[in-house]
Amino acid sequence: MPPKGSKTKDSASAEKKKRQSKLAKEHGITASEENEIREAFCLFSTSSHPDLATSKEGVMLSSKVYRALTALGVKPDSKEQFAALMDAADPDRSGYVTYEHFVGIAALKLLQRTTEQATLEAASAFKLFTGGAEILTLEHLRGIAKDLKMTVDEDLLKEMILEANEGIGLEHGVTFEQFQGAMARTGMFADLKLSE
Repeated sequence: MPPKGSKTKDSASAEKKKRQSKLAKEHGITASEENEIREAFCLFSTSSHPDLATSKEGVMLSSKVYRALTALGVKPDSKEQFAALMDAADPDRSGYVTYEHFVGIAALKLLQRTTEQATLEAASAFKLFTGGAEILTLEHLRGIAKDLKMTVDEDLLKEMILEANEGIGLEHGVTFEQFQGAMARTGMFADLKLSE
């Protein structure tokens, strides 16, 4: 039996893997991301407001939202974007933002940042694979396989091109947009959003 006050391996791993709250699930963020948002909110929140139903986190003055988002590392890109975020965060223009509304706008900015990072990673990989060319070709895939000292069947390389460019032909190769879509579909860059 472990000494009193010490944590077992199971309880330590359970603490690390916190469950998503209903709010986190609604906004498509992890428990860890919600915790980051909560910490930023709590830095600038006040205990309560008499006219607002508040959660245990309290409320935040609307004038503090910009600083809280900046502390979270998701500073709005422009005054217009900030105004749109504030329309969502303080819809009744009370001058206060609830935790739930702050989570909504912070989650939106976090997801935007994650998508941008994934896009940059995909662009970097595409440039690496193509040597800066605008189209990924069968020859590029052969070169990658050779550099990695892998023996890859020629038919598999052709299938990869056709899968990525949606079957329009080997001679067309793969554009960055097609490459990005293929990476998102296969889960290689899970945070890439497929454009409709």
